[in-house]
Amino acid sequence: MDSNNYPLIGTLVSDHHGALSKRIVKRLSDALHKVVPKRFCRFGRFRKNMMNCAWMAICSNDCAFYVMKYMEAYDGSRDPIETLNIPTNSTIVPSSILFQLVSSDHNLADPRHPEMAAFLGPSVGDASEQAS
Repeated sequence: MDSNNYPLIGTLVSDHHGALSKRIVKRLSDALHKVVPKRFCRFGRFRKNMMNCAWMAICSNDCAFYVMKYMEAYDGSRDPIETLNIPTNSTIVPSSILFQLVSSDHNLADPRHPEMAAFLGPSVGDASEQAS
């Protein structure tokens, strides 16, 4: 599934992510309030920082690396990624999530780079071809 909104490529980040973030924050607020109504107040008027990230090539299959770069750096700061103070132990969770994304049987982004394919083992398609 390709999550790129192709008609909005090349437009401002706020053209797409502004409306999307409003929906996500509302759903998160509603869900938390429904599950534990006395522990969380409803929220939704917080400032949403849009990060300037590297652009992914259209129809590329390397989105997990862009996700990793974003997760690695995001702390609500608008500073460039290169200048963010990222604690050394903060990469454990994002790298684990990235590994799960890339190595998942549901990841259909083939062909994988040879070095990555060797690290991850055979993909679902490769396994079925080897079995026959």
